[in-house]
Amino acid sequence: MRYAETLTASPSRLPRVLVPGLHGLWWETGLIVCVAALVLLAMAQPAFGYFFFGEDFLYLGQLRAHGNDFWTAVLSPTDNIFFRPVFSATNLLWHMVLPLDPLAHHVRNFAFSVLNLALLHRVLVRLVASAWARALALFFFALSKAHLVAIGYINVYDSIISLMLLLLTVLFWLRYAAQRRWYDYAAGLVFCFFAIFTKDYGLVVVVVVGALVAFVATTPADWGSQVRWWTVRLSPLPLMVLLYLGARLQIVGPLPTPGTGLANPAYTPALDGWLTGLKLLIFTSTMANLSFGGSGTTGAGGLGYAVQPALRQMGLDGRWVDAVLYVGFLGMVIVTLYRGRRVGWPLLFPLVWIAAYFGPTLLTRNIQLYYMYEPLAGAAVLLGMCLAQATRGLLHTWVATLCLIGLNGAINNYASLYHWEFVASRAQLADQAIVGLYRGAPLESLTLVTAQRPFWEYTLMGDFKGPMLPERLGRPDLKVRFADRAELPARAAAADERNPVFDLDNEFLAYPARSDQATAQAEGPAERLRLVLLRPSVTQAGVPFGVQPDGAVALSVDTENAVAGTRIMWDGIPLDTAYGGASLLTAIVPPELFAVPGRHEVYLQQGTRESNRLEFVVEP
Repeated sequence: MRYAETLTASPSRLPRVLVPGLHGLWWETGLIVCVAALVLLAMAQPAFGYFFFGEDFLYLGQLRAHGNDFWTAVLSPTDNIFFRPVFSATNLLWHMVLPLDPLAHHVRNFAFSVLNLALLHRVLVRLVASAWARALALFFFALSKAHLVAIGYINVYDSIISLMLLLLTVLFWLRYAAQRRWYDYAAGLVFCFFAIFTKDYGLVVVVVVGALVAFVATTPADWGSQVRWWTVRLSPLPLMVLLYLGARLQIVGPLPTPGTGLANPAYTPALDGWLTGLKLLIFTSTMANLSFGGSGTTGAGGLGYAVQPALRQMGLDGRWVDAVLYVGFLGMVIVTLYRGRRVGWPLLFPLVWIAAYFGPTLLTRNIQLYYMYEPLAGAAVLLGMCLAQATRGLLHTWVATLCLIGLNGAINNYASLYHWEFVASRAQLADQAIVGLYRGAPLESLTLVTAQRPFWEYTLMGDFKGPMLPERLGRPDLKVRFADRAELPARAAAADERNPVFDLDNEFLAYPARSDQATAQAEGPAERLRLVLLRPSVTQAGVPFGVQPDGAVALSVDTENAVAGTRIMWDGIPLDTAYGGASLLTAIVPPELFAVPGRHEVYLQQGTRESNRLEFVVEP
């Protein structure tokens, strides 16, 4: 028997297909994905305004470090400790196609996010019999605040690709299990291979495929009669895993381990009970678009964040609103899972999916919202399968629940100041000052003087692995140096037109001074400088807000007609301000300014121009 014939031959007992006869419904996919895409666009609109920063150029730096040899760069370590050939290849190919305009990269991220919605719906079509359940499950995923990070944080395109390959793998294995076509089997193997070679724990896709076969294509009662048939067809998967592990060991070395030179503080595998509990809280609250893991990492919160200023005036704490919403959401999940138990063994498939992709993240000390991306898709599948067994009342309750989740997500997306958002706004300010002056100039070197070297080295150069400034200046070989503030006089005295120096802590002042910089600072817009909104506008004495990676506290403000160099003033004190565009500024607020209760006047200053005043309240 030829190999193609063995793939289509059926075992003595046909495999169980959860939803036979619903493999079409392309009209439903087209309609619901279009609506979901519009919802996603509205929810994630702020994502399109964020700038590049150094980490977004990590793969490009990898290419430059290997003499622009594409395949050598792809098959080399990423950030010294990772092996991500698929991510490297896809990102480098896009760098060759897209302009160095952040909007183009955001549009790409959005387009692939919509593609993932379509793939997720096609998976739901094969697993969920109810159209209402499929729709609710898809909108549960589309409403997630995780998309703001995936679209706005340009380098998180990795997570979008990872989910796309996972969904394609699952979809084609479902097709093969149902219809026995050799080309579905081949496609399932190909996409599984690429999913394995995305990242170090990409190999867990094999576990997901195994769960699909064990609990969807068959049931435990069928295992005895079908184990040999499926073992033959699944046999390439462990070989792929061994190939990946062998290549990783040869190219990068073993995983970071304690007690060796390979140890890494953030990524050395270790289980911490407290951190595991925190990550579980973050994951479950993220499903409801709430935030309990720190605003810089998981966002500003939901409805409780919005009503907090009003409730505080009545002596109440708005954080309890989000806590009540969270408990209510967990109650809905428990009721839905109990109702969905009728599905039986197939319900284990999405549970394994969630555990396989979320479990490895529990072994690191790093907390990132994009770690939730693949598990959230698995949770959507779980929800859809359970809601297929729901009563009409439960379905209606989930419609209301999704409306509330969407409200939480909109508040979170439009009010949050994630760490990466702050970094991007600072990178944009530096880019406007440096690249705006020297793009196309015949530079030999660039020296940046600052008292915050670690922050700026990461922001502008990805710790010298992501060369944002050389790429943006169109000079990949440009030497970029950082110096401490004490070195400024000597560095400034030695500066010339081919080797300029910038004072990053003093409004990006250039040495030697350039007439076009002075003109740009003197002109400014004719429109009135206006302060629209403070985020936040109230805090408790001594309680940090908008905490940044270096521990600094950041105030974000919505503005009109701000320009580079506009300062946020706090009771007449100029704050270290980052320009995020004409409508967004952020500033570092020293702890002593909100250490005691009081009311403070915040306004904007640009040269001799000043804005209106808004009040920031520090409560007891």
